[in-house]
Amino acid sequence: MTLTKEGIDFLLENGGLTAKKNTITVRFEVDTIKQLIEAKIEASNISEKEKNSLKAHLKSLPKKILEGEMLSLLQMGLHQIPIHDIMLWLPKL
Repeated sequence: MTLTKEGIDFLLENGGLTAKKNTITVRFEVDTIKQLIEAKIEASNISEKEKNSLKAHLKSLPKKILEGEMLSLLQMGLHQIPIHDIMLWLPKL
C-alpha cells in the first residue's frame, strides 16, 4: 500500500490543497439577476407607471453596480425567510 501525494495532502491538519479544491464557487450572472428583479417588479401590485419607472432604472444600471450589490440583495432575501423555514431546509443539505 502506498500513500499518494493527494493522500498526504488530505491528511494535513488544514486539509491542504484538497480542501481548497473542494470549495464551490457560486457565480450569479447579472443578466439573470436583472430578469429576476424585473419579474418581481412585474408581479407586484404597484401601478404601471411605478413598474415602468423601476424597470427603466434597472435597465440603466451598469453591470458593475449590480455586481457590487449582489451580497446586499442576498442578505435582504435571507432576512425575509423565517428561521423556522431555515431550520427545516438546512438539515436537508
